[in-house]
Amino acid sequence: MIYTAFALQCTSFVQKMSGVVVIKKLKLLGSFAEHERLEIKARQRAGIDSAKAKGQKFGRPALKCPDNFKEVYDLWKAGSITAVEGMKRTGLKRNKFYDFVKEVEKVNAV
Repeated sequence: MIYTAFALQCTSFVQKMSGVVVIKKLKLLGSFAEHERLEIKARQRAGIDSAKAKGQKFGRPALKCPDNFKEVYDLWKAGSITAVEGMKRTGLKRNKFYDFVKEVEKVNAV
């Protein structure tokens, strides 16, 4: 009877300790992973800085205003064509068409 109680206490103690060990191992592995991620980010930043120093451009290239935009803009402002027709003639999507409209109106206001 005493042996059984002792065995149960030992088993309970081992289970508690194994839980603590698992938690400690997970924390240790987590710190290794965090350290590795910081090293990866540092190497990535160094590569980006090196590429920028060599003149590499990042991101999507800017869309240039079409050659016929001024003509189309004037027709659109006069009411001769709709904005949709202007977009078709210039080959622009809606948001870019209106971006260029803003640019032209900004230049005209100055």
